[in-house]
Formats: sequence, C-alpha cells, structure tokens
Amino acid sequence: QIINMTPNFSGYAGGLAPVFWPTDATSLANASAPWYGTDTIYDVEAYGPGQGAATTPPTLPNAPTGVTATVKSSASVRLSWTAATEPTGSTNSISGYNIFRNGTQINTALVTGVTYVDSATTAGTTYSYTVQAVDNANPANSSTLSTAVSVTTYPKPSTPTLSIASSTSSQVNLSWTASTSGPGIAAYCIVRTNGTTVTKLPAVNSPSTTFSDTTVSPANTYTYTVQAVDTAGDLSDISSPPISITTPNPPDTTAPSVPVISIGSSSYNSVVVNWTASTDTGGSGLAGYTLYRNNVAIGSFGISTLSYTDTTVSPSTAYSYTVSASDNASNTSAQSSPANITTPAKPIVYPTSPTNVAATAVSATSVSLTWSASTDVGGPGVAGYYVQRTNLTAVNTTATTIASTTSTSFTDNSTTDPTSPPTGATKYSYQVVAYDSSSPANLSQPSAVTTASTVTTPAPPQVPGQPQGLTATPFSTTQINLAWSATANTTSYNIYRVGITTPIASNITTTSYGVTGLTASTSYSFYIVAVNSVGSSTASATVSATTLAATVATTVTLTGIVTDKATGNPIVGAVIRSGKNAGSNGGAVTATTNSQGVYTLSSMSPKRTHYYYFSATNYSTLQVTKSYPAGTFRLDGSLTHL
Repeated sequence: QIINMTPNFSGYAGGLAPVFWPTDATSLANASAPWYGTDTIYDVEAYGPGQGAATTPPTLPNAPTGVTATVKSSASVRLSWTAATEPTGSTNSISGYNIFRNGTQINTALVTGVTYVDSATTAGTTYSYTVQAVDNANPANSSTLSTAVSVTTYPKPSTPTLSIASSTSSQVNLSWTASTSGPGIAAYCIVRTNGTTVTKLPAVNSPSTTFSDTTVSPANTYTYTVQAVDTAGDLSDISSPPISITTPNPPDTTAPSVPVISIGSSSYNSVVVNWTASTDTGGSGLAGYTLYRNNVAIGSFGISTLSYTDTTVSPSTAYSYTVSASDNASNTSAQSSPANITTPAKPIVYPTSPTNVAATAVSATSVSLTWSASTDVGGPGVAGYYVQRTNLTAVNTTATTIASTTSTSFTDNSTTDPTSPPTGATKYSYQVVAYDSSSPANLSQPSAVTTASTVTTPAPPQVPGQPQGLTATPFSTTQINLAWSATANTTSYNIYRVGITTPIASNITTTSYGVTGLTASTSYSFYIVAVNSVGSSTASATVSATTLAATVATTVTLTGIVTDKATGNPIVGAVIRSGKNAGSNGGAVTATTNSQGVYTLSSMSPKRTHYYYFSATNYSTLQVTKSYPAGTFRLDGSLTHL
C-alpha cells in the first residue's frame, strides 16, 4: 500500500529509524541500498531491537531473457521469452509475467507461460515490447524489465478488383486482380447475394484469381464481392462496387411449330402466298419465316409478316410454295406442306395510242414532230414508236412508216417540194403508233387523225421582190413624207435619196417614213430597197416631191401656262400685261390664266419684239411656258418672257 507520510522516529526502541525499500520494479532496480528520508513512502516495515533483518533487501527475480516478437497478422503480435529464474539462494519461485507495450502494461492477469499474443494491434504500426517476471513472495517481487524488442505489424492486404468474365444460364465466371500482402495472400473469399439470400462461396486459394459459380439459376440477378485473406489471417477490404449480373435463359433447342401455307390469289405475273403464325416454346422467341418456291428460298420475313406477293413468276407456269419458321436461337422448323399453283396465261395488252401529235414545218425538206408518251399498263412496257407519213398531194395517200424511235420526238428530213423555187405546195400528214417489247411486238392504234397536224412545207427564204407603190408628199418647208406597199418576204427597208449613195434611213420596218431636214421650195427624189436575211431587193421606182414654200403670217396666236415654281401647280387668275419696252410693266391687261393656268395671246404682229409681264396674288415666283401654234408658216418675230 502506498501512503504519504512524514516520518516520526521517536517511538522506535533503541532510537532505530525505519528502513525503506522501494517495492516497484523500476525503483527497486535502481536501488543499491536502503534509504532514509521524508519523501514518499512506498512500503514501510519497522524492525525493533534485535531485528537485524531490517537492513536486508528483498530478493528479486532475474529479468526474462530471449524476448522475441513475431508479427502474426495486421492485428496481432506473438511474444516469446526464456523463463526467468530466481537468484541463487532464493527460496521464491516465478509465478508469472507482466507484458508491457510501448511502456504500458497490457495484460490484466499474470501470464503463466513464456508466450503471449497481443491481439490489439493496428495494421502497419511499430510497437516496442518488454517482459517482467513476478515471484510468489508475499508481497510479490517483480524483476527488472527485459530488453525491449520492436516489431511492425503487417499492413492489410490490398483490395482486389472484381469483374465478370462471362456467364451462361447456369454458370457465372468471375475474375479479379491479385491482391498483395506482407506475409503473402493465402486465399480469396467470395460472397454472392441473390435478393435477400447471402451465400459464402468456396474460398479460392492463391495464386488463382478466377472462380466459376455453377450454382446459379437461369434468369436470376446475382451480386458478387471478393475479399483477400493473407497467410497471417488478415482480410482486405471488400471489393467495391459490387458486381451484378442477370443470368440468361437456358439455351433454346426446340424449333418453332410448322406454319400452314396457302395461296391467296394469282395472275399471270404474281402469286399471293399466305401462312399461319408459328409458336415458339423453347424460350428464345420466334424470329421469322423463310419462304421457298420449288424448294429454293425466295425471301425471309419478320414475325409480323404472314403474306407475300411473288411478282417474279411467269405465265402458264407451275409453282410449289413452302414456308418454315425460325426462332432467336437459330432453331428452324420443318418446311410446311406445299401449296401448289399454275399461273394463268398472260393476256395480250396493247399500248395506248400516242396523243398530242404535233407537226411543225422547219423547211421545205424538214418537219419536226412531237407527241405525248403512250402507256402499257399490264404489258411488258412501251418499247418505241413508229412514225407514219402520208403525202396528201400524191395520188397514193396510204400512210407509210418512215422511222422507228424510242423518244417522243422525231424530225422528218425526207420531205420534198418539186417546185423550183419551192412554193410550199407539198402537204404531209403524220400519225404515230406505239409498240411494246413483246415478241412479236403488240401495236397500239395509230394516233387519231384529228390530232395529227397537216403541214405544208415552206419554201426556202428568197430575196425580197422590188418594192411597189412608192409615193412622195410634201409635208412642210423641211419635210417630205414617203409611203409604199408592203413587200413580201421582207424584214426591213432602206431609204435612199437620189444623189446620195448611202441610205438616209435604214432598218425601217413600217411602210412610211418622213424625210426631215430639207430646204423649203426644193425638189427631192427618193427610192427604197427591201431587205431580208438573204439579201436586198432591186431598187423601187424613183419618186420626187418639192418642199412647201415659206410664208409669213400677219398675226400670230400664242398659248402658254403659268405654274408655281415651288409646287408646280397651275396658277389661276395670273395677270399678263403688255409693255412697250423692256422694263416697262404698266401696260394694259392683255390676258389672265384660266382654271388650268392657261393663257392665250392673240393678234401678235410678226417680226417684232413683244414684252409681257406676269403677276399673281400670293405668288412670289412664277414659271411661264410658251408654245408656238402648229402650222406651215415660219414665225420670224420673237416673244420674250421676262
């Protein structure tokens, strides 16, 4: 018992002081002699007179030797040592041992053997251990601590990574990455979960990293994890995430039921084949059908197709049809009982008659033809057309085939015109007949005569004839008007004045022309030439005319309009005054503008200057226009607007 006290030695007989011996292992190991004082008292025994044993220390066990520490796992260390002994002459014996880890006692009861397993360690941690012997004395004596030994525990094994290599309806093949550990991997533990059922599968010894789970059932979902265990018994973390797989259904080895086939309808070029739906009991599901004609497959179809129209048949031919069903596991039923049929003979189908036949004369020896295409519904198709021609001016007017073409146009370059030069006296009519690709070909009815164009071959272009009927009429003092009759086959006319070799006017497309820029009271002669793409005609007869003489009017009437310069609108009621000379505006009112802004100045004498002044209320700017009257006279005077 440890107590704190202040020593009082007055009561001891013979004046003896108490003797103090430390009784804990550390202090005792360091004590070489009894000591005295007033410090903390560990154990106190008083001896009276004649008790000389009070000066004899207790006999301590010898410290254990040969201490070793061996790592058992990441969480345990095994200690062993040589048994401790009592000193020579000691009557005590060893009762057991205390174990210290990093200076702290870890055993709760004396260890009676010479081994101890510390199962409270942490993976990958270094520890220091010592051992102390305890004897059977009363009180017990403890040895000094043994020499310390250090050891580092193993780290946990690395976590494997799990994957599913393959699976069937009855087997799942697992694989994982190899784990590592200090003492080495011993095995792998696999746990399987199916719903709420958790199953520990057989352990897989290292170094194998695969496992085949043959205890699975079809169409079930399984989740797997794997955990490594090393030779020290340490477990790795459980693989994450868990790997799940749903096993497939078992292999389907049962073929679908045999469908029943029948003929729906037929024609010379098609047969409709029908069949009933098959069923599949093997589990993989129905995939489709294969149709055979005369034991040769002619088509594959999905499960929703129960009919097929065979358009590759020939007329008047016997055929035998069968059908088989297959599933998604490639199981195929037997072929159905055959459905037999002989196709009817092919009816004769004639192409329709060509329509909209049009013929256009290109020249005396060429006619261009066009028409709308024929059809051959139910037949082999339109192969081409025969072009037939009739010469309406000949004695024999029978239609003759002149060409065969595959297009819907043709140019007949074999027309003729016996007249010279050609006059277009030969007429032709055309009709078109369609034919198909049959052998022999089936012909359509000829195109309707009413839709064929009867054409006259035009004569080739000729030089225009001599222009006729040319006249010349004086128009004014400076103009003479020419007129003539139209000339056939003419594009335009050139006007010539006698004495000038080049035309005074060209490309005139009318039959009249006014020659201007002439001199009054002067005689002029003219002729014309007709022109087309071929050339020019001979000159017409020459005609002559004299321009009018110049006259001087005694009085002149002048009209004009007054407008607002700003807006351009006519000014009504503007006043026009006459003046005697420039700058004088006090003359009498001569005229006013009407409702259209028009003014009229009458009885003006020629060959003199007239002055007029314009004014209007509320208008600061006026714009005045003037116009001379039409006529054949010449106005020698002038009118000045100020």
